[in-house]
This record gives sequence, C-alpha cells and structure tokens, in this order.
Amino acid sequence: MGIFDKLLRVGEGRKVRALADLVPDILALDSELQALDDDRLRAKTGEFRQRLANGEELDNLLIEAFAVMREAATRVIGQRHYEVQLMGGAALHFGWVAEMKTGEGKTLVSTLPVYLNGLSGKGVHIVTVNDYLASRDAEWMGRIHSWLGLEVGLVLPNQWDWDHKRAQYAADITYGTNNEFGFDYLRDNMAMSRDEQVQRGHNFAIVDEVDSILIDEARTPLIISGPAEESTDLYYKIDQIIPKLIPGARIAGDKKAEERAELEKTGDYIVDEKARNVTLTDEGMSHAERLLSVTNLWDPSNMDVLHHVNQGLRAHSLYTRDVHYVVKDGQVIIVDEFTGRLMPGRRWSDGLHQAVEAKEKVKIERENQTLATITLQNYFRMYSKLAGMTGTAETEAPEFEKIYKLEVLVAPTNRPMIRLENPDTVYRTEPEKDRAVVREIKDLAAAGRPVLVGTISIEKSERLAAMLKREGIKHVVLNAKYHEREADIVSQAGRFGAVTIATNMAGRGTDIILGGNPDVRVRNSLIEREINPETATAADKASAEEMALAEMAADFKKELAHRKFDSKYKETLAERYLGLVAAFPNDHPSFQTVAALAAHDAPLQTYLDAAEALPRPKRNKIAKSFFPHWDTEKPIEFLDVHPLKAELKTVIANQRTVAAIVDLLDTSERERVVALGGLHILATERHEARRIDHQLRGRAGRQGDIGSSRFYLSLQDDLMRIFGSDRISGLMLKLGMEEDMPVEHPMVSRSIERAQRQVEAQNFAVRKHLLEYDDVMNKQRVAIYGTRRMILEGKETRQWLLDLSEDVIDAFLENALDPKVSTEGANPEGLSIMLRDTFGLNVPVEEITGTPQAELSASLKARAKKVYEAKEQQIGPELMQFHQRVLLLQIVDAQWKDHLLSLDHLKEGISLRSYGQRDPLVEYKKESYNLFQSLMDRIEEEALRWVFLYQPVMRHEEPLRPPIDITLEANDAPAPLPERRPDPVSTFGKARTQPRNLTFTSSADAAPRQFAGAAKPEAQGGNDGLVKTVRREGVKVGRNDPCPCGSGKKYKKCHGTE
Repeated sequence: MGIFDKLLRVGEGRKVRALADLVPDILALDSELQALDDDRLRAKTGEFRQRLANGEELDNLLIEAFAVMREAATRVIGQRHYEVQLMGGAALHFGWVAEMKTGEGKTLVSTLPVYLNGLSGKGVHIVTVNDYLASRDAEWMGRIHSWLGLEVGLVLPNQWDWDHKRAQYAADITYGTNNEFGFDYLRDNMAMSRDEQVQRGHNFAIVDEVDSILIDEARTPLIISGPAEESTDLYYKIDQIIPKLIPGARIAGDKKAEERAELEKTGDYIVDEKARNVTLTDEGMSHAERLLSVTNLWDPSNMDVLHHVNQGLRAHSLYTRDVHYVVKDGQVIIVDEFTGRLMPGRRWSDGLHQAVEAKEKVKIERENQTLATITLQNYFRMYSKLAGMTGTAETEAPEFEKIYKLEVLVAPTNRPMIRLENPDTVYRTEPEKDRAVVREIKDLAAAGRPVLVGTISIEKSERLAAMLKREGIKHVVLNAKYHEREADIVSQAGRFGAVTIATNMAGRGTDIILGGNPDVRVRNSLIEREINPETATAADKASAEEMALAEMAADFKKELAHRKFDSKYKETLAERYLGLVAAFPNDHPSFQTVAALAAHDAPLQTYLDAAEALPRPKRNKIAKSFFPHWDTEKPIEFLDVHPLKAELKTVIANQRTVAAIVDLLDTSERERVVALGGLHILATERHEARRIDHQLRGRAGRQGDIGSSRFYLSLQDDLMRIFGSDRISGLMLKLGMEEDMPVEHPMVSRSIERAQRQVEAQNFAVRKHLLEYDDVMNKQRVAIYGTRRMILEGKETRQWLLDLSEDVIDAFLENALDPKVSTEGANPEGLSIMLRDTFGLNVPVEEITGTPQAELSASLKARAKKVYEAKEQQIGPELMQFHQRVLLLQIVDAQWKDHLLSLDHLKEGISLRSYGQRDPLVEYKKESYNLFQSLMDRIEEEALRWVFLYQPVMRHEEPLRPPIDITLEANDAPAPLPERRPDPVSTFGKARTQPRNLTFTSSADAAPRQFAGAAKPEAQGGNDGLVKTVRREGVKVGRNDPCPCGSGKKYKKCHGTE
C-alpha cells in the first residue's frame, strides 16, 4: 500500500501526525546524501526518472526525492528545509492546501513537491499573485531545480514569441501568475494553427496565496475581447459638458424622502459615495438638456445619451487619477482597490472606462465584445492535481472542499508563536476611531517601533496618510503611485521607525523581516551597476550585500540620532530586552546574539540556562506581559512579573552587561526593533472575512519573533452595522459615554468574529450558487474548445463533414417529404432550393417527385460526396485541409463570440423570472441550453455551406499551391436557413439522433427580395457536382451600410437578416 493510500485512511485529526511520521525516514537519509559529491547527488534525478519509466509510482519516491531536494537546497542556496517544512511539502504533493504561517518559508517548501512531480516530465505549474514573485521564485528556487537537472520556465505578460513561450511551458517546471496561465489557455483556444498554441496540458499546479486566488478572485473573469462597432465620439462630446454641471451634495447611502428633497437643491447632481453612483437632479436634468440641445433626455431615443451622461458624471466625481487608476503610455490602467496593484488589460464595463479615457484626454478605445472568457475558478478546476499554500486557509476549508475537492492541513510552526493579539477597540464614530489610530501611531513612531497600518481600501489609506501628514509623522503609503515598488515597500516595513500604510492584502508573498530586508537593496544595487541579478557572480553579490548592509546601518544610526534618547531610557530598554530574550527558544537569533555575549559573563550565562529550561507556557507568559496592559488601573510592570526575576536582577546589577546590551541595541537595528516589541499591526477596520484579518496579523511575529496587533473599529463601519450599530450608538449616548472613550473587551472581539462567520457563510452560499451559473457556460466552453481542437488537429474533419452532409440530407428529405413530419404536405420545391443553397446541387423537382425516398437519399449523398471529392482533387488534400481549417475556425469563433453576447444578455434579465414563480437558475439552464443548440446548428450549417459552395479561383499564370486567402467577411456569409432546429444532442463528430425541424416555403415565397446594389444568390450547379463561381452584380452592400430598402436601419438589422 502506498504512502498516499495510507494517509487517506487516516482520520482528519491524525493527518498531521501521519505526515510527521514521514519526517524521520527523510532525515535518516541525510548522512548518506551528505557523503555524495555534487555529480553523484545530481545523478539521483536520472535514477528517479528511470525508476518512473520502469513503472514505479511517484508516491514511492517521496522519501528519497525530498531528502535529495533538502540536501541540494543546502548546497545551492544555503537553506535547509525544517522538519515542519517537510510535512508541508508532503501535504502539497498529496493535493491539499497547506496553511503555513507567514515567514515559515512557503517558497522553499514548494520545491519539495515541485521536484518530485517534475520528475514525471508532465509539467508542474507554480502560480503566484504577481510577476515580481514569479520572476523571483523562478530565479531563486529555479537554481536548485536546474542544478538537479530539471528544466525551469517562466511565463510573463507580453511574451509574443510563441516558440519561446512554448519552450517555457515545455519545461519540467513553469512559474507564472494566475492571470497569465489563464490568458494563455484562452489564447490557445483562439489559435488558428497548432504553431500558435503554447500550453501542453494541466497536470499539477501549486497555487501560492491560494485563498486570494481561489476564493477572492475565484469568479474574476479572464476576458479576451475585441472592439465592438459603436462609435466613441459621443464620449468626447459628453465630457465637454460635465464640468459645466454644478456639483451637488455627496452622501453615503440612501436618504429619506424629505432629506432627498433638500439634497435636490444643492446642485445638478448628487454623488452617493457608498453606492458608487451619481444621479442627476431635476434641475441638473434640465441643465444637461440645454447643454446638449436635447428636448427630453428621458425619451427612449435619447436613452443612450443619458447613459453616456451618467457614466461621464461617475468618471469625474468618483474616479480619481493615481487612486482608482493611473495613466501610463496613453492608456488608463485600473488600480486594484484592495492591493494597489495595476491591472493592465482589465477595463471597466458599461462605458465607464471610455468615460474615464475621455476625461483624461487619451485615445478612447471602443466598447469591447467578449471573444473568449473563463473564470479562475473554472480554469484551476481543469488540473489533474491541484494544491495550494497560504497563511490563512482554515476559515475557508468548507469552500475549498466543496468547490475544489481540496483538504486543508494546518502545518505546525517551526518556532512557537509569541505574538500578542489585543482585543478590538471600538469607538462610537469614525472620526473618534481615526483620532485614536493617529495617537497610537504617533506614540509608537516616537519610540521607533515599526508600525504596519492595514486599511480595507486605497481611499482609506490616502485619507489616513493625509491625517499623518498634518501631524508631521513620517510615513510611506502604498498606493497606485508606488505600485511597482510594492514588494520593496512592504519588505522594509519592519525597519526602525518605519510607518507603512497599505491595504490588508497588499504585499502578499513578501516577508517582513525585523530590522529590514537587505535582499531588495542588493538586487537594486546590482541593477544600478548594470549587473543582471540572476546571472551575477558570487563576488558581485557579496559586494552588493556589503554595500546594502552599510547603507542600512547608516540609515539606522541617523534615525537614532534624530530621536536623541537619554541614557536612562537606553538602560531601561536594555533591561526589558534581557527579560524578553527568555521568551525565545535557544535557536532564535536574539537568544543566540545574547548567548554570544555570555561567554565571559557567568550571571548572564546562568540566566540563559534557566531561560532555556523554562516550559513553553511560561515563555508565552513572558511575551504577553512584555506589552503594557492598559485595561487595568495601573499598567503591569514587565520585570516585576518575570518568572526569572531573581536571575534577571543579578544580571542587571552588572553595569558592564547592561552597557554591552545598550551598545548592541545602538548598533543592531534588528535587536533594537525586537527590544521595542517587534512589528505592530494596526488595522483601521475589520474585513468581512476572518482570514484577511488573520493574514494581516500574521505579518507580525514571523519565525517566533515578538509582535502585536490591534484592530480599531467604529460603529459606523460596514461590518458593525450587523450589530445594529445605530441602536448601540444611541445606548452609548444615553449611558453618558464621553467622546473618544472606547469599548474594549475580548467578548466584543468574539462577537465580531461570530458576525464574520455569518457573513462568510452567506458569501459562500452566494459563490456556490453562482458557480452553478458558471458551470453552464463552462460546459459549453468545453464543448466548443473540443470542437476547435478537433478542427486544428484535422484528423477527423473530413469524415465529420461527410457524415454531417449525409445527416443533413436525411433531415432535408424527412422534413420535406415525410408526411409524419411535414404538417403542410410534401414540399419538393423547398427541398430543391435547400439542396442548391447548401450543397450546390441542382436537383429538379421532377427528379425529387419521381424517385423513391431511399433511392433519392443514396443518390444525393453520393453526389454531395462527389462535390467534396472533386474539390479535394482539384486543389489537393493538403490545401483542402488548410482551407477547411481556416473556414471552420472562423465560423466557430464568430458564432461563439455572438453566443457569449447572448448569454450576457440572458444573465442580465434572468432574475426577473422569479416574479413569475420560476427558478431563475432552472430557466437560465434551459434557455442557455437552447441557445447552445442553436449555436451548434449555425456552426454546422455554415460549415457545410462554405465548404461545399466556396470555389478556388484558378489562375494559369500563377501556381495553385500557395494558400488561397479565404478570410471570411461577415457580409459574405450565406444566408441562414429558414428556421433553426431544436436538436437536443447536437455535437460534432456524432450522428444526429433526431431529424432537423425545418419548414420549407414554395419557390415563389423563397425568392429573396432584390434591391439595387444587393447581391444575387445565383449559385448554380449541375449533376456532375462542379459548381460555377458565384459572381456578384452591382455594388456590394456591407452589413453596417444603410439598408437599400430605405428603412434607415443598418443592412444587418433589416434585410440582411433574411
């Protein structure tokens, strides 16, 4: 029985112990592998691959492969996997979500299952949240994989060399972002030839920050779109009048009728900041009508103009440059509200993006129509095996299990967590909360303790930054202006005196190291010296690191000098630092730093020995008592409650020891920050998802460091409204609570978490319900993309077309001649027309009426096949296959595009079915199914027409062999058949089980109307199957040209549909 089979038999509570049982077997191979030289260790990769080729299971290699990777990582990058990291790696290999706290080395953990699964040669995708992390990990961890003989690829946006990108996907291991993997899948399914496709399947993916990608962004659609036909001139015209309208009141939420009447008098339009909407007042409507020289904007003929006005008002009133978007290279690029990252390629819908472009005076791109789309949720469900890692997943375990079939395993930490999580502090109003936040930041910044302030949106970050600026507090705010430095800014948030403001989800995947992270400076230093960090020599890297550390030391010294701490403060800080060291395990950097000073200090060594012997509960008590407890009348003095109070007093009595510690804290930025209590997380609001709050808290206390967190709330916060905040606020006023007086108690925090659980459950139910809608389109997408693959490969296309032609002929005969189907009697004239228009066969009515149906069917099928084979012989099978592929792919893509638009329209109004006591989901499934059947019918009908009716032009002076340009124009397409058939099981490559439900008209009724300049459908054929070239008489009428009938409509909207 394999390892995985054994683990599946283990109960949920015993899985961690089961994984822990694997660790001793891996560690037992250490001495054997350490004895191997580099060449023999690298040769293990070839040995493993040979064993897989001989039929051995991948699971059976886990122990040895993990041990080899552990030794290779030690030799190549100087990092050795911890025991808990081995457990996390095994969980990823088994296709689970591994929850590992921030700073536990998830990137290094991933190398274990990546190497093991990369041995199979089927491909492993490592998915990150941004390009920086993908590039960093591919270079950093890719060094280990390359050293062991595996190929490593990296896919980034704007890589248009298909050969290069295909090589990246062909590698054993490929790094990239979730968006790029998804867009490449869509592009592959829009390719016109196999040479343009880059991906090779979906074998195994490990998703970093899996909760963000598979939960938060799960339903984010990846869309490839093309410009629609509408003009953009109106956006420019509307933008000119918007500044002339008078701004009115700005509100937050609905107002009562009497309040609304007063607001109407404030200006031409009212801005609702909460609903993100702008509405014209009655006076504003009249003003806009005068500016536009329009009589009535509410007239149905002017609804499009009114829509443009509303979007223009939103663009000017609600969307701010460098906050909601940036203008770069003449393009408006959206900024993610929650992370501050740019989202190139994304566009606001419903004309809003065009309105913003008009506002910024850049080129307005046309409204887009979707060409291909997929949600991240559906994309990642295509992988044969999926795994993920994050610091916060346990709260979403039911959703991972229900939607992705992923179990969540909470891996233990390498060192015990000693972070202090303070109870929530609740104020009555938002201004009171803001003042309290600023006060705490000011106090901490004065002492030099680093603070990371988490907000729920960029707008709130900007507002808080403005308040700090007024107070003269030095800070950095992560917003759209600094999006490219996101990792740099967040990685330095642990430096002495740093005050960093960012959204809760910003900088995910970037570790915050106390005292600062020199790696970013090293990289930047190499780039400034025009040295590629990925190919830099060891000497260059060492030189850059020495320079970076010197710069950081100089910065720290300057910050200390600026604050001018007196000697008494320094001694007190040193004493508290000594007391705190006892809370750390003996392998903690701070413990080891102090231990180095104890070599010739007996009292200090005695104290450290006693600290090492302390049980974990007492160590945790030291860390918690380190921070003042302001919920008591008198703050608890840390040193008075220390469990090693006697030993500590003996150490402090030695002035030489205290002086040495003071000197250490003045020279080591990291230890100075530790002495101050580490990184403090200050959140200005609770998120509706607990895991987002946990992720923010997890920034502090990495790898057993000291740290703390506090959440400030107000009764005006969105989440607090669940508690009936208006009623509670009134009660607080009646009780006489003074302004700026907070409510702080663990019971309040627990109540808020219960509310978060309720919101999470509601959100999960919504996402689960919406998934059922998404699944409808997903199944249709799978069918269409399967059709495209069949056409691209070209193996079954010829036979499919011939089978389809026979099926259609049978359907024609049955509907035209069978009295059981044809309710209006036999219609040989209609049958003759349909055979001519579909296959180019000229079949006289006399022949139809004078021949038995079975004999006629065989004759028509033989003649249709003869047409096909004659054309194939005329231009050659290879060129015939090329023509078919181009024709069919264009037909499929054009019809699929229109189908996606139809589904969008269906979604917009399907909820109204509930008013008729009908389930909208059931109705959506039924109607989208009918739409899909119509889609497949149109694809098949047009495929037959084009293949059988198109004629290559023979030029004697030129060779025939170069491919003929047969690009389809929409207005060249054959007219649709008279009526679509509701075929319930129509799929490519399968015979029809039901006849076509077609009705035929008489020859007189079937004659198309002729207009001056309209094309005449004169496809004439003969019994020999050779069809003459169709020649157009007069000027061609385009689909977007005015209809010749004089109706004033476009041809495609009028007689172009007949």
